[in-house]
Amino acid sequence: MESEIPKRTIQVVIDEPLIEAAKELAQTQGITCSALIRKALRLYVNESQRPGLEAQDRKGYSRFPDTEEKLQDWEEGATWPS
Repeated sequence: MESEIPKRTIQVVIDEPLIEAAKELAQTQGITCSALIRKALRLYVNESQRPGLEAQDRKGYSRFPDTEEKLQDWEEGATWPS
Protein backbone atom coordinates (compact mmCIF):
# COMPACT_ATOMS: atom_id res chain seq x y z
CA MET A 1 0.00 0.00 0.00
CA GLU A 2 1.26 3.48 -0.82
CA SER A 3 0.68 4.85 2.68
CA GLU A 4 3.14 2.31 4.11
CA ILE A 5 5.99 3.41 1.82
CA PRO A 6 8.31 5.96 3.46
CA LYS A 7 8.05 9.37 1.81
CA ARG A 8 10.25 12.40 1.64
CA THR A 9 9.35 16.01 0.90
CA ILE A 10 11.18 17.53 -2.06
CA GLN A 11 11.03 20.86 -3.82
CA VAL A 12 10.19 20.77 -7.54
CA VAL A 13 9.62 23.68 -9.91
CA ILE A 14 6.53 23.13 -12.09
CA ASP A 15 5.03 25.46 -14.69
CA GLU A 16 1.91 27.25 -13.42
CA PRO A 17 -0.44 25.89 -16.14
CA LEU A 18 0.76 22.35 -15.46
CA ILE A 19 0.29 22.60 -11.69
CA GLU A 20 -3.21 24.05 -12.18
CA ALA A 21 -4.12 21.16 -14.50
CA ALA A 22 -2.70 18.72 -11.97
CA LYS A 23 -4.72 20.29 -9.13
CA GLU A 24 -7.93 20.06 -11.17
CA LEU A 25 -7.25 16.46 -12.16
CA ALA A 26 -6.38 15.49 -8.59
CA GLN A 27 -9.60 17.08 -7.36
CA THR A 28 -11.72 15.22 -9.94
CA GLN A 29 -10.04 11.94 -8.92
CA GLY A 30 -10.44 12.64 -5.22
CA ILE A 31 -6.72 12.48 -4.47
CA THR A 32 -4.10 14.99 -3.41
CA CYS A 33 -1.88 16.75 -5.90
CA SER A 34 1.09 14.97 -4.31
CA ALA A 35 -0.56 11.58 -4.88
CA LEU A 36 -1.25 12.49 -8.51
CA ILE A 37 2.38 13.52 -9.07
CA ARG A 38 3.64 10.31 -7.40
CA LYS A 39 1.35 8.26 -9.62
CA ALA A 40 2.46 10.09 -12.77
CA LEU A 41 6.13 9.74 -11.86
CA ARG A 42 5.69 6.03 -11.09
CA LEU A 43 4.06 5.49 -14.51
CA TYR A 44 6.86 7.41 -16.22
CA VAL A 45 9.57 5.39 -14.46
CA ASN A 46 7.84 2.10 -15.29
CA GLU A 47 7.45 3.05 -18.96
CA SER A 48 11.09 4.17 -19.11
CA GLN A 49 12.20 0.77 -17.82
CA ARG A 50 10.07 -1.18 -20.33
CA PRO A 51 12.56 -1.20 -23.27
CA GLY A 52 15.30 -2.66 -21.08
CA LEU A 53 12.97 -5.32 -19.70
CA GLU A 54 11.76 -6.19 -23.21
CA ALA A 55 15.38 -6.51 -24.37
CA GLN A 56 16.05 -8.87 -21.45
CA ASP A 57 13.03 -10.96 -22.44
CA ARG A 58 14.16 -11.14 -26.09
CA LYS A 59 17.65 -12.18 -25.01
CA GLY A 60 16.27 -14.88 -22.72
CA TYR A 61 13.93 -16.26 -25.34
CA SER A 62 16.68 -16.27 -27.95
CA ARG A 63 18.92 -18.27 -25.60
CA PHE A 64 16.15 -20.82 -24.93
CA PRO A 65 13.90 -20.79 -28.00
CA ASP A 66 10.61 -22.66 -28.07
CA THR A 67 10.66 -26.08 -29.69
CA GLU A 68 7.97 -27.42 -32.00
CA GLU A 69 6.96 -29.79 -29.20
CA LYS A 70 6.41 -26.90 -26.76
CA LEU A 71 4.46 -24.95 -29.35
CA GLN A 72 2.27 -27.98 -30.06
CA ASP A 73 1.45 -28.26 -26.33
CA TRP A 74 0.30 -24.63 -26.37
CA GLU A 75 -1.74 -25.14 -29.52
CA GLU A 76 -3.52 -28.13 -27.98
CA GLY A 77 -4.22 -26.16 -24.81
CA ALA A 78 -5.57 -23.23 -26.78
CA THR A 79 -8.08 -25.32 -28.73
CA TRP A 80 -11.67 -24.46 -27.84
CA PRO A 81 -13.46 -27.48 -26.37
CA SER A 82 -16.23 -29.00 -28.50
